[in-house]
Amino acid sequence: MRVDFLREKLNLDPTNPQKSWDELERRLQEIKELEKGLEEVRLALSSELIDKWYEDLKTEWPMIDREYKKGESFCLKLEGLCIGCWYKDEEDPDTNIPIIGIICEVDYDLDTNKVPKDQEEFAKRILAACGYSTDLNLTDREGGWMRRIPTTKGEDVNKIFEAARNLSTIMFPKPLK
Repeated sequence: MRVDFLREKLNLDPTNPQKSWDELERRLQEIKELEKGLEEVRLALSSELIDKWYEDLKTEWPMIDREYKKGESFCLKLEGLCIGCWYKDEEDPDTNIPIIGIICEVDYDLDTNKVPKDQEEFAKRILAACGYSTDLNLTDREGGWMRRIPTTKGEDVNKIFEAARNLSTIMFPKPLK
Protein backbone atom coordinates (compact mmCIF):
# COMPACT_ATOMS: atom_id res chain seq x y z
CA MET A 1 0.00 0.00 0.00
CA ARG A 2 2.71 2.47 1.00
CA VAL A 3 4.78 1.51 -2.05
CA ASP A 4 1.92 2.38 -4.39
CA PHE A 5 1.35 5.65 -2.57
CA LEU A 6 5.02 6.63 -2.86
CA ARG A 7 5.27 5.61 -6.50
CA GLU A 8 2.34 7.88 -7.22
CA LYS A 9 3.71 10.77 -5.11
CA LEU A 10 7.11 10.47 -6.78
CA ASN A 11 5.50 10.26 -10.18
CA LEU A 12 7.38 7.06 -11.05
CA ASP A 13 6.60 5.43 -14.38
CA PRO A 14 5.23 1.89 -13.70
CA THR A 15 5.99 0.90 -17.31
CA ASN A 16 9.68 1.80 -17.09
CA PRO A 17 11.41 0.32 -14.01
CA GLN A 18 14.87 1.57 -15.07
CA LYS A 19 13.67 5.16 -15.42
CA SER A 20 11.81 4.84 -12.09
CA TRP A 21 14.93 3.44 -10.45
CA ASP A 22 17.08 6.31 -11.73
CA GLU A 23 14.52 8.87 -10.57
CA LEU A 24 14.31 7.26 -7.14
CA GLU A 25 18.12 7.30 -6.79
CA ARG A 26 18.18 10.97 -7.79
CA ARG A 27 15.55 11.78 -5.17
CA LEU A 28 17.38 9.80 -2.49
CA GLN A 29 20.56 11.76 -3.24
CA GLU A 30 18.63 15.02 -2.94
CA ILE A 31 17.28 13.88 0.42
CA LYS A 32 20.79 13.01 1.67
CA GLU A 33 22.07 16.44 0.62
CA LEU A 34 19.09 18.12 2.24
CA GLU A 35 19.60 16.14 5.44
CA LYS A 36 23.27 17.16 5.58
CA GLY A 37 22.30 20.80 5.03
CA LEU A 38 19.62 20.62 7.71
CA GLU A 39 22.17 19.27 10.21
CA GLU A 40 24.41 22.26 9.40
CA VAL A 41 21.45 24.58 10.04
CA ARG A 42 20.68 22.73 13.29
CA LEU A 43 24.28 23.20 14.45
CA ALA A 44 24.17 26.92 13.60
CA LEU A 45 20.87 27.31 15.50
CA SER A 46 22.34 25.42 18.45
CA SER A 47 25.20 27.90 18.56
CA GLU A 48 22.74 30.81 18.32
CA LEU A 49 20.73 29.37 21.24
CA ILE A 50 23.86 29.38 23.42
CA ASP A 51 24.41 33.07 22.65
CA LYS A 52 20.73 33.91 23.31
CA TRP A 53 20.74 32.07 26.63
CA TYR A 54 23.93 33.81 27.65
CA GLU A 55 22.40 37.21 26.88
CA ASP A 56 19.24 36.26 28.82
CA LEU A 57 21.17 35.04 31.87
CA LYS A 58 24.25 37.25 32.15
CA THR A 59 22.55 39.91 34.29
CA GLU A 60 21.43 37.47 36.95
CA TRP A 61 24.58 35.37 36.62
CA PRO A 62 27.43 37.87 35.99
CA MET A 63 30.07 35.30 36.92
CA ILE A 64 29.34 33.34 33.71
CA ASP A 65 30.93 36.17 31.72
CA ARG A 66 34.42 34.82 32.50
CA GLU A 67 33.49 31.43 31.09
CA TYR A 68 31.56 32.54 27.97
CA LYS A 69 32.81 31.28 24.60
CA LYS A 70 30.68 32.93 21.94
CA GLY A 71 28.54 30.43 20.09
CA GLU A 72 30.00 27.51 22.05
CA SER A 73 29.44 27.48 25.80
CA PHE A 74 29.23 29.15 29.16
CA CYS A 75 29.20 27.80 32.67
CA LEU A 76 28.97 28.53 36.35
CA LYS A 77 32.02 27.30 38.26
CA LEU A 78 31.08 26.29 41.74
CA GLU A 79 32.55 23.99 44.37
CA GLY A 80 34.86 22.27 41.88
CA LEU A 81 32.15 21.75 39.27
CA CYS A 82 31.54 23.41 35.93
CA ILE A 83 27.75 23.60 35.54
CA GLY A 84 26.75 24.95 32.16
CA CYS A 85 25.68 24.52 28.59
CA TRP A 86 27.41 23.68 25.33
CA TYR A 87 26.23 24.05 21.75
CA LYS A 88 26.72 20.35 21.02
CA ASP A 89 27.83 17.16 22.64
CA GLU A 90 31.39 16.56 21.44
CA GLU A 91 31.09 12.94 22.56
CA ASP A 92 28.14 12.38 20.23
CA PRO A 93 28.96 14.12 16.93
CA ASP A 94 25.72 12.90 15.35
CA THR A 95 23.68 14.93 17.83
CA ASN A 96 23.80 18.62 17.00
CA ILE A 97 21.68 19.76 19.93
CA PRO A 98 22.62 21.97 22.87
CA ILE A 99 23.30 20.26 26.15
CA ILE A 100 23.41 21.27 29.76
CA GLY A 101 25.83 19.37 31.89
CA ILE A 102 28.11 19.06 34.86
CA ILE A 103 31.86 18.58 34.66
CA CYS A 104 34.20 17.89 37.57
CA GLU A 105 36.99 20.43 37.19
CA VAL A 106 38.85 20.22 40.48
CA ASP A 107 40.67 17.13 41.76
CA TYR A 108 39.51 14.97 38.86
CA ASP A 109 41.86 11.99 38.59
CA LEU A 110 42.56 11.18 34.94
CA ASP A 111 44.30 7.93 35.80
CA THR A 112 41.47 6.42 37.83
CA ASN A 113 38.60 8.34 36.20
CA LYS A 114 37.36 9.34 39.67
CA VAL A 115 35.94 12.54 41.10
CA PRO A 116 35.86 13.53 44.77
CA LYS A 117 32.84 12.14 46.61
CA ASP A 118 31.67 15.60 47.75
CA GLN A 119 31.56 16.82 44.14
CA GLU A 120 29.72 13.70 43.05
CA GLU A 121 27.13 14.20 45.80
CA PHE A 122 26.77 17.91 44.98
CA ALA A 123 26.15 17.05 41.31
CA LYS A 124 23.51 14.49 42.30
CA ARG A 125 21.72 17.00 44.57
CA ILE A 126 21.66 19.58 41.75
CA LEU A 127 20.22 17.04 39.30
CA ALA A 128 17.61 15.85 41.82
CA ALA A 129 16.54 19.43 42.56
CA CYS A 130 15.94 19.94 38.84
CA GLY A 131 13.96 16.73 38.49
CA TYR A 132 16.64 14.98 36.43
CA SER A 133 17.90 11.47 37.00
CA THR A 134 20.78 11.46 39.47
CA ASP A 135 22.55 8.72 37.54
CA LEU A 136 25.99 10.03 36.71
CA ASN A 137 28.11 8.83 33.81
CA LEU A 138 30.33 6.83 36.14
CA THR A 139 31.95 4.84 33.36
CA ASP A 140 32.25 7.71 30.85
CA ARG A 141 33.96 10.54 32.66
CA GLU A 142 36.13 11.63 29.75
CA GLY A 143 37.57 14.96 30.82
CA GLY A 144 35.57 14.94 34.05
CA TRP A 145 32.10 14.84 32.49
CA MET A 146 29.52 13.71 35.01
CA ARG A 147 26.26 14.26 33.17
CA ARG A 148 25.00 15.56 29.79
CA ILE A 149 21.35 16.49 29.18
CA PRO A 150 20.12 17.55 25.71
CA THR A 151 17.88 20.63 25.72
CA THR A 152 16.62 23.43 23.52
CA LYS A 153 15.20 25.48 26.40
CA GLY A 154 17.12 28.29 28.07
CA GLU A 155 15.01 27.92 31.20
CA ASP A 156 16.70 24.53 31.74
CA VAL A 157 20.03 26.35 32.06
CA ASN A 158 18.60 28.79 34.58
CA LYS A 159 16.97 25.91 36.48
CA ILE A 160 20.27 24.07 36.92
CA PHE A 161 22.03 27.32 37.90
CA GLU A 162 19.30 28.07 40.47
CA ALA A 163 19.58 24.59 41.94
CA ALA A 164 23.35 24.94 42.22
CA ARG A 165 23.02 28.33 43.91
CA ASN A 166 20.38 27.08 46.35
CA LEU A 167 22.40 23.99 47.29
CA SER A 168 25.81 25.63 47.44
CA THR A 169 27.58 26.64 50.62
CA ILE A 170 28.97 29.68 48.80
CA MET A 171 27.19 33.00 49.19
CA PHE A 172 26.09 34.61 45.92
CA PRO A 173 25.80 38.33 45.28
CA LYS A 174 22.33 39.72 44.60
CA PRO A 175 21.42 39.83 40.87
CA LEU A 176 22.15 43.11 39.10
CA LYS A 177 18.60 43.41 37.69
